[in-house]
Amino acid sequence: MPADHCITVLDLGNSTLNKVPSSILHLQNLKCFLFPICESLRDLPANFVTDSIWLTDSMKPGVHDALITCLTLRTILPSPVFRNISHLIITCSKLSQLPDNIRLLSSLKSLTIRGCNLIISLPESIKYLPRLVLIDVRRNQMLHYVPALPQCIRFFYACDCVSLKTLLSSKTVPSIKNPCFFLLHNCINLDQDAYDAVLKDVITRIEYRANSLSAVTLENKNDVCYFLPATRGKVRECFHYSSTQASVTVKLPPIFKCLGFVFYFIVPPVQSCFLNLQASFGCECFLEKSSGEMIEVTSFFVDKDLPKSCRGSFEIKLISDHLLLWYDAQCCKGIMKTIKEIKAVNDGSTTDYLTFKFFAHTEDNEELVIKECGVRWIYPSEDQIVEEGRGSKCKRGRDIYELHNGNIVRNGDTSESNDPDEMIPPSKKLKQCVFGTPSNLDRKEVEDLR
Repeated sequence: MPADHCITVLDLGNSTLNKVPSSILHLQNLKCFLFPICESLRDLPANFVTDSIWLTDSMKPGVHDALITCLTLRTILPSPVFRNISHLIITCSKLSQLPDNIRLLSSLKSLTIRGCNLIISLPESIKYLPRLVLIDVRRNQMLHYVPALPQCIRFFYACDCVSLKTLLSSKTVPSIKNPCFFLLHNCINLDQDAYDAVLKDVITRIEYRANSLSAVTLENKNDVCYFLPATRGKVRECFHYSSTQASVTVKLPPIFKCLGFVFYFIVPPVQSCFLNLQASFGCECFLEKSSGEMIEVTSFFVDKDLPKSCRGSFEIKLISDHLLLWYDAQCCKGIMKTIKEIKAVNDGSTTDYLTFKFFAHTEDNEELVIKECGVRWIYPSEDQIVEEGRGSKCKRGRDIYELHNGNIVRNGDTSESNDPDEMIPPSKKLKQCVFGTPSNLDRKEVEDLR
């Protein structure tokens, strides 16, 4: 092969080779290299691959059992070529364990593990990867345990991991400039602690994000989206309003102080649906003024902001009821702007109604039944309140949840209550997370995150 031969992808993944040919070692700046796991990968120079390495099973009969494959991978990961790559893809049926020295891949941005049905857990050291934003472990049938994820993680795909039981919370939040998508559909065996941790994690991320975004200008949508099996009654505990229909109406209190909303809905089992530009999931928001006039604030399509890595490649086959839970910064900004304009006319108060109409359509324009939906207030943090007006104390959490004259609004109804617990918003009632992780961040932890 000539020294100046220009190629970007070299695919030897399906070959029977058990050693990297010396004839290709002079190549430089390949974009992607596919090859079976073998010790000779240590011989690759640091600048051999600039982007991705794809490791596969050896096609040569009798080569490598599970233990040898794991030891071989552990041997080659510290080599210079792996330290410089951005993406690592492993599709190896003989691999039973991901070595803990994967933490040495300091440049790694994405890690994909597919077809590795002997792997039962990811290593604890994965949380030390400083640039890792995407983990894709779809369809690993035996995956049982996922440790705390890195601080920088933004995309986590564990779809169809039917054996997954434990998913530890990282107690971290993503950058306010980037979206965050966690797709966990058909992970039907998540234990209760893991499920609670996931719900707590998404609400913590959203509320921190909303408070952070309130001080910046939004140029693009900045979204958080989680898709996971639904647990009956569990989700309602985390939301201020819910409905067993496809819409929910909330009455805005006279003194309204809120940064936006968290949305959710539940859909029944689905035979087949692709997450792509043809499928639509979201809600439309309407503000009903006291005069009876209806103002459409905005509509939101979850799929339009899914990362390119999953568009056209995620086929959804839901084997149970599933929950889609998300936050859309621009949608909330549009709602709050409209409410602010009405308050300006009404001398700082408003008693109008806000209606959220949820929808879900497949790429074939088939309408999915929405079995339940709801919204949750996002309250200003203490720091945000101080920032907005020093000297005037704004009512937070429980006071915002309380309506005028002590009446409480829950699930769209108004009722009298003298029970102090009834004044506490759902965020205060979330169950404790796995392994003693606090169910709510205290002030010091929030400051550390910031």
